[in-house]
Amino acid sequence: MDKPGNIVLVVYVDLRKAFDSIDHVKLLYKLQKHFNIPCRLLVVIGNYLINRYYFIRIGSFLSKGLIVNRGIGQGLVFGPNLFIYYINDLYTVLSNCYYTLFADDLAIYISGRDVNVLTTEMNEIMCSVDNWFNNNGLSINYQKTKYMYIRKPTTKVVYDPGISFNGNTIERVSVFKYLGIHVDDKFNFGSHFDSVSQRVNVNCGMIRKFRRLLPTRAFIILLNVMM
Repeated sequence: MDKPGNIVLVVYVDLRKAFDSIDHVKLLYKLQKHFNIPCRLLVVIGNYLINRYYFIRIGSFLSKGLIVNRGIGQGLVFGPNLFIYYINDLYTVLSNCYYTLFADDLAIYISGRDVNVLTTEMNEIMCSVDNWFNNNGLSINYQKTKYMYIRKPTTKVVYDPGISFNGNTIERVSVFKYLGIHVDDKFNFGSHFDSVSQRVNVNCGMIRKFRRLLPTRAFIILLNVMM
């Protein structure tokens, strides 16, 4: 983006029920193959994940136990770590691009001047990524996966061929919230500043209202919670 006329094409990938789709057997295999986890520890992890049951209760009715053969609870302390171990070898299909990956939040970047070349390259990358996820029991949420051209205000994208892979087309956006930050296509963070400013104004209004209604001690507790 520093070079004149340069454009960064980024795809923000959203996974459908990522943590709930982890294959237990594949997870244990990857822990052993890629991380050399001791067999005793694998047995402990396997005993925790495998042969778990869930029940459905409606009033006095209780269903039979149904086995859970996929997924790791997001509430688990080590759940995000197990997910990271599971998708660690995703890098094998991301060798021709830059990417950031935080748990199941994936962003893929490539840059250049020719939009046609960029979209062709990204379509090939996304096709490989989509196939990798499918082969590992995961699936991309195509409705929530978005792409964006990040460039200087003086650089125009006159024609956009779009991003399409494996028969799926994703939507182009000008602003996307990634890891809590609103990223815009001019990369000036104006949208993020507006969002933060609006949230601060709402909180300040609440503070003024509760200051008149609450005792001092309760008001101080509320302030500490909001901060």
